[in-house]
Amino acid sequence: MLRGRGSTGPLGNVSYPLYERLKAEAPEFQQLAAFQAGRRLLSVRREGVESSARPLRSEYVTGNYFSTLGVGPLGGRVFTPDDDQPAAPPVAVLSHRVWQTTYSADPSVVGSTFVVEGRPFTVIGVAPAGFFGETLQDDPPDIWVRCSRNP
Repeated sequence: MLRGRGSTGPLGNVSYPLYERLKAEAPEFQQLAAFQAGRRLLSVRREGVESSARPLRSEYVTGNYFSTLGVGPLGGRVFTPDDDQPAAPPVAVLSHRVWQTTYSADPSVVGSTFVVEGRPFTVIGVAPAGFFGETLQDDPPDIWVRCSRNP
């Protein structure tokens, strides 16, 4: 796992182009995924359901993030490498906790449009209960966002 911009970890700043290069040119690794270190609060609202946005802790990740960690979805699907393609539509995965507590475990959340920082994203899945991301922290992400070339 590589931490991206904003990291205070040992890898420091790792750009998306560097991640792509390492992934392509490091055959010693079976899989290599990246995430943006540091949880950012993003303004999120469910289109057509919520009139005002709420702050959710977010984490930008690459398309192979969940598969690298061996995690599948509770519902819907998780990101795939196809979601990293430049023309791929913006997609997001909700945490189990926020799906249960904020969205009342509504199964129709999967497939719905969420406006994240003014940009529409399709929620493609819900992470399984007990999955908190790559590290156990007291403020795990509420939403994972597919990492674009310039998150």
